Amino acid sequence: LLPAMHEKILAHKPDAVICTGDITSTGQKSEFDKALGQLDPLLRRLDCPFLFVPGNHDKYVDDPACAAALAEAFTKLNGGSLMLRDLPVKTRIKECEFIMLDETAPTAVWSSCGFVSRESDSVIGQWCDSGRKEGAQRILVGHFPVLERHPIARFRKRLWGQKGIAARLKARQIDISLCG
Repeated sequence: LLPAMHEKILAHKPDAVICTGDITSTGQKSEFDKALGQLDPLLRRLDCPFLFVPGNHDKYVDDPACAAALAEAFTKLNGGSLMLRDLPVKTRIKECEFIMLDETAPTAVWSSCGFVSRESDSVIGQWCDSGRKEGAQRILVGHFPVLERHPIARFRKRLWGQKGIAARLKARQIDISLCG
């Protein structure tokens, strides 16, 4: 299915391609190698930025080899210009300001939760409070839904520490939240 997806993406001539994570199942180096191999034909042909943030499956285990594989894949997928430890970062593409956020952390196998750190929430709050260019759209790029309709039912799969970001969405300081 991926070659057909590549052709559809390329036919639309997008301004950016956004990937909100889970390019692996358990974050193993072999999985990242396979995912990068499958995405490489698209990346070589794109005339626009490709933005990638990790999903919980990309960082399930607390293993140095897996963490290194994710960090390497993150940098490669983001055109070599970003490092995973830099998140959150802000990048502009045309009239859109993208805020890229890492909501992942190694967790127990039975838990698929995400986490917004206090530091990340503070940085995003400062960016939102600083204003923005007239007409610019501010887009949060993360893996988990920030607003939950059924937080109790999704206890094992929800995003924790997101209240500040949710308030900014409701106040329209952030226009759109993209998630995987």
